[in-house]
Amino acid sequence: MRLVYMAEGVRFAKRAVEALRAAGIPCMRGGEQPDLDDGTGLGPGRLGYPEIGIYVVEESDYGRPSQILLKMGAAREKPVSPLVAWFLDRLAWGQAIVTAIVLVLALWPKH
Repeated sequence: MRLVYMAEGVRFAKRAVEALRAAGIPCMRGGEQPDLDDGTGLGPGRLGYPEIGIYVVEESDYGRPSQILLKMGAAREKPVSPLVAWFLDRLAWGQAIVTAIVLVLALWPKH
């Protein structure tokens, strides 16, 4: 079994699974909280719960489902720009340094 897409909307996940099955692709969805769907279609992803995973049963079925989901309006992953990646890297290093300083000061023997 292979994850093809993480959907936030319950309605989209249901439509996607129906479309994939109609195309002859064995699939399933998982990770949803059915009791949280209030009919708005927002689903668990918008309420802070895990998104709904759409899985294909056959590992080899990956390209076709992706094409079908994109035609249905699935979001594409956007690559992170080099500038943003550089900034996030520096931010992570800065947090690590501040954490190390705080730990050293907290554990420093007091006389």
